[in-house]
Amino acid sequence: MLLQISSLKGYQWPKGDPLETEQVTRIKSDQDLELITKCSHAPTVEWKLFHKNTFSMGVAEKIFFLLTHQHFQFNPMKRVRAEHRWLEIIKKAVNNNQPIEIVYPLLCKIGNWAKQMHNTGSSAGEDAVFLFFDHLSNLLKEIYSPGLHFTILCDARLYNSAFQNSSIEVHNYINCIQKKVSILGLESLIDIFDYSSLLEKHVCQKYLTAYWRHHHEIHTSPRIALQGIKVDTLRESVKCSMNTRRLGMSYSDHRDLFSSAENTSNCFWDLVNHMADVAFQEVVATRKACADVNIFDFLWPDALRVTCHRGDKKGLWQIGLRPYPQYYNSSKLLPFHGIPLVRKRKKGKLSLEIHPEIVLRSNSSLVRVLKESGSEEVYFYDGSHLKYDDLSF
Repeated sequence: MLLQISSLKGYQWPKGDPLETEQVTRIKSDQDLELITKCSHAPTVEWKLFHKNTFSMGVAEKIFFLLTHQHFQFNPMKRVRAEHRWLEIIKKAVNNNQPIEIVYPLLCKIGNWAKQMHNTGSSAGEDAVFLFFDHLSNLLKEIYSPGLHFTILCDARLYNSAFQNSSIEVHNYINCIQKKVSILGLESLIDIFDYSSLLEKHVCQKYLTAYWRHHHEIHTSPRIALQGIKVDTLRESVKCSMNTRRLGMSYSDHRDLFSSAENTSNCFWDLVNHMADVAFQEVVATRKACADVNIFDFLWPDALRVTCHRGDKKGLWQIGLRPYPQYYNSSKLLPFHGIPLVRKRKKGKLSLEIHPEIVLRSNSSLVRVLKESGSEEVYFYDGSHLKYDDLSF
């Protein structure tokens, strides 16, 4: 799998246009950031049990044990912990009394209207990512005072040739998330780089040569090029990641194209599916070229390379670090593939999930929290006042 599953077919699409649903709105407040922080700090450590399970371990082993715990990562613990490469990297940092460096390709710009109707910048979803990473670093400081340092490679511009957003929107998104790190006071914890700029600066010709080669192979030897790829699943995810806002499609058009009740007679069917075919090839070639040049080992050879994708990569099990606590729990979408919902869990605790905006905007019991006055951009949808059983998607 080369892209996180992000299909829209598994959701209960509203019968009518969500924009016609009356919904209470309010402007974001300081208390809302506290709410997002509480959701981001939800997973904790039972220290008594932790010390019991790790009493015979050294500091590096304890760090590895914590980072690979299922509270914080979703890949199989035993398989990840069997990868001695990661432990050796941690040991090197510990020997030098340095923060554990984590490199994470993450944060993109998705313009599918059904997922994000109006947002061009970030939302509470990206805030939750940064706050969760801060929480994880602070937990680690209980056993290793230098904590963590995160290097995030934003791939919004890298995938723009496939997802077809305006370059202005992409640059706005990158600027928004970089500013947000500063606003949250996390500049010493998190650095954000534009993935494509790093490729251009350090491995431009090597990357382009690989990129052209993989495109050629997709057209001339597709069986070889697509070996090991779940083509239908990936293509559907890519299709649901493309920018549809610029097409001016209605809600019913989106339902015809992206829900489980597909309508091949829709006037946009051929156009959008042709766009999806081209985007699919672009994503495959881009990801394969990135794997070939492996800028992570080139620039950060002493860093933990973590992933938001399930499974191994060419036999290597990476730490599947959750970007927010409910990812791969009650929520399957990455923050930029939808809009956050704050809700109560079964035991009454608050959590943050990511869902396509169409299923949130159509729910009259939710409160739509806007980023600022006069803006249609949503910070999150507030369902914290509802019982757990009152919401289903």
